[in-house]
Amino acid sequence: MISITINNLEVFTKIGVTEEEMSNVQRLLITTSITYCAEPNLKLKSEIFDYIRNVICYDNLCHTIRSFADEARFTLLETFTIALLESLESHCYSMIDNIKIDLEITKFPAIEGLPQGVTCKISSLSCYK
Repeated sequence: MISITINNLEVFTKIGVTEEEMSNVQRLLITTSITYCAEPNLKLKSEIFDYIRNVICYDNLCHTIRSFADEARFTLLETFTIALLESLESHCYSMIDNIKIDLEITKFPAIEGLPQGVTCKISSLSCYK
């Protein structure tokens, strides 16, 4: 099994219930872990495995997340999180079948006494497509 984690990718999006929230871009921190099986016939030897086509490119993954956040307009953090998970599943399944995605998104609402924000976590239900 291979796992790649993107930690606290900072993105900005419009998300919220009130008009005030939706009128301002809000900062989110996104952490995602993608765990997948190497190709069944691929031995985990550096000289064989050291090809970008054999792994999920984390630069492309960051681009997918940023593009999603740029275009997204959701009322709820939970809905945003579910939709991003679906987008990541689509992106990753196009390259590798056996994956599990864990996604954690932190939003920083203007609520007094809540400096660490609110976090929503979700995982794909299965590591098999």
